[in-house]
Amino acid sequence: MPKYIATPLVVASAALLLAACGGDDNSTNLAEIGDPPTPLVNVNPDGNNTNPNDEDESVESAGVPILPGYYSTTVVINDGSEATGATIIDSDGRFTTFIPDTDITLGVMRGEPDNQISGEGFNTAYNGSSWEQNSGTLTGNAENDSSATFFLDASTSDYESVVSISRSVEYSDNSITLGQVSGTFLMDEAGWLTTEITIQEDGSITGNDESGCTFLGEATIPDPSYSILRISFSADNCPDADTATAEQRSGLYSGLGFFATDNSLIIFASNETVAAYFNGVK
Repeated sequence: MPKYIATPLVVASAALLLAACGGDDNSTNLAEIGDPPTPLVNVNPDGNNTNPNDEDESVESAGVPILPGYYSTTVVINDGSEATGATIIDSDGRFTTFIPDTDITLGVMRGEPDNQISGEGFNTAYNGSSWEQNSGTLTGNAENDSSATFFLDASTSDYESVVSISRSVEYSDNSITLGQVSGTFLMDEAGWLTTEITIQEDGSITGNDESGCTFLGEATIPDPSYSILRISFSADNCPDADTATAEQRSGLYSGLGFFATDNSLIIFASNETVAAYFNGVK
């Protein structure tokens, strides 16, 4: 498993296809690292929240001035707190930002003149007692094609933050095919649900975890020049867990992942109700 992951994801050191699919008693609560460092907050009061990463939405290539890849991420919030995590960006400007253990933002960014960037995102985070769903906008600029700084602004609250991202060449610039990715990936780490997923050469996904959740979905490669995958799947037959009900854990998920040269697979995803994180090896 990439050692690089251990730094930004130190709290979520190894795996669970889905906090969404439920952590056990040993899972680290976000409250232990301060208030939930939600990159984008406050729910749409009309209740019409849309996940910008949904597969059925058409997202045109936007000429984003930063390359697809895996980015280490630092979030500085307007209350003075700070959190670290990781961001995955694909070639169409879709992104997922994961702050361990239970905070994820999915969105789309666009390129603007003079290396400026704009976009929107939808955040799902656990506040220590319940899950919250929020939305907001981002604006920023690219220092070069591998680093950028964003200003994030909530739609209906005074929440603001500054997010800095820096790209890992080692885990981003590896050309991949579904044939290379195909195989069975296992997460087996103390404190997390043991989870297994299989990706076939046609991109189809099947899997399960020790709680009884079953997974069925698809992986696609937006640009084979980079090690980024677009992921969608359904979670079914999930029981209640410590941080989520069976109903919250179930449903349709979308997100992004990346495949590393040591045959490990990282996935950040959400069903717009809970966060999903997988870090497994085949």
